[in-house]
Order: sequence, then structure tokens, then C-alpha cells
Amino acid sequence: MGFKRTAKRFLALLLLLIAAALILDRLFPLPLPDPTSGSTVVLARDGTPLRAFPDSDGVWRYPIQLENVSPLYIEALLTYEDRWSIATPASIHSRSRARSANGSCIGGSCPADRR
Repeated sequence: MGFKRTAKRFLALLLLLIAAALILDRLFPLPLPDPTSGSTVVLARDGTPLRAFPDSDGVWRYPIQLENVSPLYIEALLTYEDRWSIATPASIHSRSRARSANGSCIGGSCPADRR
């Protein structure tokens, strides 16, 4: 009989604690970040990221300083995306212009014919 009585008291105390936690959560909710302010990163006390959330458009955008970006990432990005921008002024390359003109002339609508 002593075990059943202790188990019932433990269960009652557990349910009381859960109910108190739910009531306190409703009365004093934690402040949530503004959903229009961009992406959110939840950080631990030491600054390490625990969880990341995209912004309202589903885009992952986080502010970062250039010195915090790995040089290997910058090199890979320039190699893949914009390999000509460093070698040519104003990011205009003759191959790119020729490719664009060729694409415009396909199908008989070349800009030279529109004069």
C-alpha cells in the first residue's frame, strides 16, 4: 500500500508541476524576435550557434564581417561565380559580351538588324 500511495503522490506532483509550467508560460511568455528583422540564430552563452532559422521569405541571411569569412570560401566563390571580375575593370569581359551578343542573335533577332 505504501508504494501505491507514493506513486500517486509523485504523479500528482508531476501533473501539478506541468500545469504550473504551462500556466506560467502563458502568463509570462519569452520574448520572440521580430519576424520581419531577418534570419534568427539562437546562441549559447559562449556565443556558439545552437539553432538557426530562415527569415520570413525562407532565405538564410546572416550579417557577417569579411574577416570572419574563410579565404578558401571567397576563392571558391570567385572561381565559380565571378572569375573575371578581378582580372577586368568594371566586371566586363569580352567573352561575356560576345556570348551575350551571340545569344541575342539566335532566332534572327540580332540587334544589328534593328537599325
